[in-house]
Amino acid sequence: MPDTPPTLSAEQPLRVRLACAHGQVRRVDAAWRRLPVERLWIGQPAQAIEPALSRTLTICLQAHIGAARQAVRAALQMPDGDAPQAINAAIRMEAARDTLRRWLLDYPRAFGGAWTVDALQAWKGIRDAATLAAYCHAHVFGMAAQDWLTLDASALNAWIEAQATLPAQWLAHGLAAPLRAQTLPPAVDLLEWARVHAEELLQGGMPAVVPAHAQTDAVAGRDLPSALLLHRLRRLALACTGADAPEHGGLRSGGIGIGWARTARGTLLHLAQIEQGRASAYRILPPTCWNAASGGVMATALQGLAQAQAPHCAEQLLLLLDPCAPFNIEITPAAPAQPDGSIPHA
Repeated sequence: MPDTPPTLSAEQPLRVRLACAHGQVRRVDAAWRRLPVERLWIGQPAQAIEPALSRTLTICLQAHIGAARQAVRAALQMPDGDAPQAINAAIRMEAARDTLRRWLLDYPRAFGGAWTVDALQAWKGIRDAATLAAYCHAHVFGMAAQDWLTLDASALNAWIEAQATLPAQWLAHGLAAPLRAQTLPPAVDLLEWARVHAEELLQGGMPAVVPAHAQTDAVAGRDLPSALLLHRLRRLALACTGADAPEHGGLRSGGIGIGWARTARGTLLHLAQIEQGRASAYRILPPTCWNAASGGVMATALQGLAQAQAPHCAEQLLLLLDPCAPFNIEITPAAPAQPDGSIPHA
């Protein structure tokens, strides 16, 4: 087998089908294809996996590199000795730029308002924590990011009510009312969950009970869309401070290495098993696995919505949950009800 894997296309769009009957969403199906690049690494030398990522993936590339590095090193029981701070900074900046790109291009259509010409043009100049901080001070927070992070609940509500920036306006009146009637489910410790189920996950399975979403550091206590948007604002503010908080890491479960990294979509996982210096098994679990899982936060939030409201709510929720991945939303009639009144799965 050759040591250099071939180039493969990037992640496929998330396709969300809302099956409706009698004017309501009766079922939410999310079709997302497992990343095929992981299969190309089986049999490859362990040291070839990380360099090959730049030729096979585009979405969240720096996070994938960090997670792959940690997964392989954990599988080989190697210490992570070189430049973790630089990798942390690259992952953090990637997530910040991905978030802002989506905000600038897609959020005004879904949440209302419009960016200034200066805000649109200045995005290109974001290169590091300092330029990110200056951008967010001017266009996102209306104050220094470190000051925004210190706002208590009362001051944060006042910041929202003042509507001095477009994100504050979205929080004040841009979020769909049906979504605001729901709350964000508690986060699950994804690393512990992956450690417990590592063998099943590595072999391509998925446990019956999975986390509801991948926003593991989101703060509960607000309605669903506000909690998700405030989570992204907090991650942006932390990226502005330049602090060297861990953005990736690794652990072992038996002989399986688990690498993780934070992305704009939530926590990304890589799992690797190395035998005789080559990958004998490999799996990538991006945040979309949980954000769009059956019974997860997206399906739960959209189930039962009025059909007329569903497309707009689905677009908002997908933009809040998956700020990087492309998606398509489809409205279809639900299958006829069974004699017992249930709606069968397609």
